[in-house]
Amino acid sequence: MKNQEIAFQLHQITQNGNIHLPESIDFELSDGILKVGISDKGVCANMQSNESAFEGWVLCIKAWLPDLIDKVSIFWDPTTPKSNTLHYERFKYRVWKFINAYDWAENGSLFNMDYYGENLKNWVVNFPVMKLTQKRKERKLFLKENTSLSIKKVMMRSINSCR
Repeated sequence: MKNQEIAFQLHQITQNGNIHLPESIDFELSDGILKVGISDKGVCANMQSNESAFEGWVLCIKAWLPDLIDKVSIFWDPTTPKSNTLHYERFKYRVWKFINAYDWAENGSLFNMDYYGENLKNWVVNFPVMKLTQKRKERKLFLKENTSLSIKKVMMRSINSCR
């Protein structure tokens, strides 16, 4: 089962015809393994864009097709030159965090993930380049409150539908 068939299954199960899997992520489901192939465009995209949002798509597909998926294998081509190295480094870190968070997820690429566990202590958090204005603070708080409510609603729907 590939992208189009998976999207069809999701349409049937959710009764939502507005599900469109990203073009930069190839999903393939066979023998209980969901293979998630992410293109160079996807690994270098902003993590907030659909092209790079493998975590959300994997969790949704696994939640809606639990009887079909035992394992998820995430892969990409680490040998090609990347257009945006900062986004690519964030991508690799996100894969590392994801496979460490879920025992059913694995790194299917040739990239050695041990690097992150060994070198994480040397990393630093970026600091904001400018102070928040009152208006931006209010907007940020509004988005935070509404986003967390939306995420809770989506997760509850997913949990309830799996019962």
